[in-house]
Order: sequence, then C-alpha cells, then structure tokens
Amino acid sequence: MDSMNPFVDFRASMAEMVEACGCGVRDWEFLEELLGWYLSVNDDSNHDYIVGAFEDLLIDEDTSSSSLSSSSLADAAANYSFTSPLSFTSYSTEEYINIIVH
Repeated sequence: MDSMNPFVDFRASMAEMVEACGCGVRDWEFLEELLGWYLSVNDDSNHDYIVGAFEDLLIDEDTSSSSLSSSSLADAAANYSFTSPLSFTSYSTEEYINIIVH
C-alpha cells in the first residue's frame, strides 16, 4: 500500500528511530547508517522524500536543542567523512552541510 504522504511517514519513522537510539543528531555514524538504510530498502522514487525527511529531522532537532548550534552541527559534519549514498550527489560536503543547516 502506498502512503498518502510519504514525506510525513518517513519523517515520523526516522524520528522514532532516532528516539529509540537515544543518540539524537549528535551521532553522525548512526545518522549516516539510518539514512543509508532508508535509501537502500526503498524505491528510487522515494529517495527525494527520504532525503527531505532526513534534512527536516536534522533541522528540527537542531532548532529544538539549545545546546547544539548550527555552527557546531556544521563543524561536526565537516569533520566527518560521509560514505552514505548521499556521497554520489554533485554537492560537496560543505555545500550539503550549508543546505541542511540553512
């Protein structure tokens, strides 16, 4: 059965996974694995929804957490070597971080 709103469904599912892990947006290794898993088990037609939901999750967690600023999120990501399926995009890591943070 297809979802009526895949973005909302993926976003809610990812939030549940992050909450169950208890790691929040600070655990880049877990987040990379989570995103890679969603992309690998879902059809290519859903990848835009998945990436959008992932970005929204990071932004929402970032704005709701007073201890994690946009600059610290960008610094943490810049020091991490992405090996997820997103690494095939035409964006550099720095450009992608700016997209997520801003």
